[in-house]
Amino acid sequence: PLYRIRATSLFDAGLQQGRMAGTRIRGWLSTPEMKGLRNYTDRDGAAGFAQLKRDNAATFPQLVRELEGVASGAGVPPDDIWRATMINELESLRSTAPGAWHAGHCSDVY
Repeated sequence: PLYRIRATSLFDAGLQQGRMAGTRIRGWLSTPEMKGLRNYTDRDGAAGFAQLKRDNAATFPQLVRELEGVASGAGVPPDDIWRATMINELESLRSTAPGAWHAGHCSDVY
């Protein structure tokens, strides 16, 4: 879908996007792939996830406000939006673990 957004800040843009796409966002977050990724980042991948968030926040501080806006608008925790944003990096980290499942996304790593 195409959403028309006019915003006064990146948070506002994210908020509007989250509101408009909230049903789709929540649907994606409830898929087995995203549930598995949440499980990974809550346990074995917690340190790597935290480091990726720190590195990205330091490099792209304006991105943090936009992600917070999307999360707020969609009614989901900010970490869920971080996971969706960094899915390629997180699945790459997870794919190095024994018995890891990989969804076949691109392999870019920040």
